[in-house]
Amino acid sequence: MKTTTPYKIYNTSYEQGALDQFENCLNAKGCVQGALMADGHKGFTSPIGSVFKFKDRISAQIVGFDIGCGVACLELDINYKDVDLEQLKTHILKTIPVGFNKHTEPQDTSSLDFTGTSVKLQDIFSQKGKYQLGTLGGGKHDYCFQIQR
Repeated sequence: MKTTTPYKIYNTSYEQGALDQFENCLNAKGCVQGALMADGHKGFTSPIGSVFKFKDRISAQIVGFDIGCGVACLELDINYKDVDLEQLKTHILKTIPVGFNKHTEPQDTSSLDFTGTSVKLQDIFSQKGKYQLGTLGGGKHDYCFQIQR
């Protein structure tokens, strides 16, 4: 990557278009730092799943069009050497629906608070949302397994 801007990439298998967009954004005027998340993929002007820090502004284009697609990065108190990655991958793929797949049974939503959300959102969630809760998205969203060493 041709840039002097500090950055972090959380996966090893992105499409070239996403990497090109990421590099262009890192080289944009005023960009001081960037990160490309595990679910990154090509967007309109910047990769979906990317984050950039600018010294003097927020770029509306770089905020993106897929805000809140639901990826979390968590630090665990375990050593990656103690994890059987193939067994973990098999378990995840068996347990969590990927792509356009969904759960066959509605998921428990009793702990969720819908206070302040629209009636339309509550209606959508009460129907198909209960089956999609805890899945790994659709479209270009994909599963990936990256262990920070």
